[in-house]
Amino acid sequence: MNYQATAARSHCALIHSNAQLNPCIRRPTALSSAPTRASFPRTLHRFSKGRGATMLKANDTKGSTSTQQGLTMASPQTQASAFSLLSISSAALATLAIFLPPELLLNAAFPASAQSALDPVFLRIAGATLVISSAVEYCLKDAAENGRLASATYQRLMVGCAVKSTAYLAAFAASPDVWSPLVVALYPTAAAASLALNVGVLQANNKQQQGKEPASLAVPLSSSTRDGWIYSAFALIYIGTALACWAPAGGPSLFSPDISESAAGQLLKHTWSPGFLLAAVACINLKDAADRGRLGASTFKRLNLGIAGLETAYSMSFAGAMFSGMAPTDLSSPAGSNLAASLGIALFCLWKGTQSKK
Repeated sequence: MNYQATAARSHCALIHSNAQLNPCIRRPTALSSAPTRASFPRTLHRFSKGRGATMLKANDTKGSTSTQQGLTMASPQTQASAFSLLSISSAALATLAIFLPPELLLNAAFPASAQSALDPVFLRIAGATLVISSAVEYCLKDAAENGRLASATYQRLMVGCAVKSTAYLAAFAASPDVWSPLVVALYPTAAAASLALNVGVLQANNKQQQGKEPASLAVPLSSSTRDGWIYSAFALIYIGTALACWAPAGGPSLFSPDISESAAGQLLKHTWSPGFLLAAVACINLKDAADRGRLGASTFKRLNLGIAGLETAYSMSFAGAMFSGMAPTDLSSPAGSNLAASLGIALFCLWKGTQSKK
């Protein structure tokens, strides 16, 4: 008995000395047992009022934000990637339409349709109008990466892209006689994707700007600067040209009346209209930038160069039609004035796109 009591006391003394040497060893006390049920409400109350409440609130906010971004494409990286893909697609299609032998594309797209001598010219001009589309979509991609899509400049461009895409779909719907498997597979696809993207981003921006004064998208045509007046004139020219693209076959035309237009050519001519409408929106933005002394900013340089590229490709295509006898060569005729105006716009926008300073 004395031996057992002595051993027990020695064991307790050993634990006590180890606890003093190593604070990680807890002393055997009555409180070292499992906490009582009554202690849980007090612990939970302290957690919910202290740092735990902040952690819960932060996690809840983060989850809600992630869900909203997934539903509205509010992620800047997602938006930038989508606009980049559209820009690359527009540039690729423009390159094919302008530089590839037109017979290859026309025979593939319209194998069962009668063709006209004007179809290659119309195809190249359709490719020219895609140059401004690529430039605008690249500007939107850059704005998405830098979180600037909520500004009025980029909202105008997105509205312009949505209108352009709607006009593409209208042109496609108006020409069922020339639908082929390739045309049906490719023509409306990019337009529908662009329309969905731009409308989705505009809606996401509107949700994020709730409670704030919305940016004004209206721009008066009157200007306080010389360059502003010039861009206003360009915008009106593009709007008029876009409407003229829907003129019926056999009506007034810049091309020779002796050459009839095919059904495929009518679709191609209708396809010019969306690109010219987008060019008008770009000119409205450039007019606003000129009034604010901002033509040297990278976005407006790109828009100027995009319009210069459009008009350069258009001038080359139309001049080729004139030299081949498909359009009047008299420089005093409407065809000559059209070529002169196109070259003038190209040179002016090229000058502004390369020489404007911040």
